[in-house]
Amino acid sequence: MPYDTELINGGTGILRTWNGDITGKEMIEAGLKNRDLDLNWSLITHFILNLEGVTKFDVSSVDIQQLVEINKNQLDLLIGIRVLAVAAPEDVQFGLVRMYEGYNALPALNIRIFRTMAELWGWLVSSEFVRS
Repeated sequence: MPYDTELINGGTGILRTWNGDITGKEMIEAGLKNRDLDLNWSLITHFILNLEGVTKFDVSSVDIQQLVEINKNQLDLLIGIRVLAVAAPEDVQFGLVRMYEGYNALPALNIRIFRTMAELWGWLVSSEFVRS
């Protein structure tokens, strides 16, 4: 799969970085594999999605609906996540993240969308999510 997932900020955040050509199927498979990640989900407060390295984004509105359903079925894992921050440089990416936001998969989730990771990190550093 064209992504890497790593823990950040002392184990309280997840950074998932996508690269190359990606499809909705790959994003759905990644979502389904969340349960397989070896981490303490109760500590996770923020999830960062980096799409800057994506060269082709073949994701549809139907794929987004499926991701929403997957996240609803993972509520026991994701309930502590308060922020999903996404670096979405392309208009289609930005719009589909807004669509995800509109479906409100996780009611307490605050979704922040940025055009670059630099903007996202600037916000994250000034937020409550980065431990000193």
